[in-house]
Amino acid sequence: MTTWHQSHSPWLSMSSEFLHVIVSNLLYPVTEDILHRVFCAYGAKKIYMHLMETRMEASVQFQSHEDTEYARKTFHGRNIYDGCCRMDIHLELPSPAATSSNSAPTTPFCQIIKELRADLKELVAILHEKLVKEEERRTGEAAVANLSMTTGTLLLVSPLPQFSPSEASSSQEQEQL
Repeated sequence: MTTWHQSHSPWLSMSSEFLHVIVSNLLYPVTEDILHRVFCAYGAKKIYMHLMETRMEASVQFQSHEDTEYARKTFHGRNIYDGCCRMDIHLELPSPAATSSNSAPTTPFCQIIKELRADLKELVAILHEKLVKEEERRTGEAAVANLSMTTGTLLLVSPLPQFSPSEASSSQEQEQL
């Protein structure tokens, strides 16, 4: 039986078997095995993990909408470990592709992650190219500086004055007088 609130709320009226889990304050590692231990008693079927720099995000698929809702109510705002690894849990609505066919569920969250990974690969390639050019420039500058230092050293090593042959003969004549 559906309550008035469920029938008039767009979030609750759409059946979802996925939870979007954000784990913050990561003092200890959170692995797929750890999440499976947390959610398996509540009907979790599949876990899709995405490790970020300062947090971990996951999509957890359950066997039924009731299991999903019960797990969300039980664990939202709770810590995995004492005092850390806090879970922020929300219903993840299924994508139109997942509800219209029998194919594997592709959530908008997973698609965004794929696009971000592709963007990151492109940025890494651009940064690598810039670093190579910068290194080439620095190597060229170092070679020029090294060459000028070598030339300067040769000039300092040979302090003898250079005379033309006519100057040398005139200075010898002056010494004889």
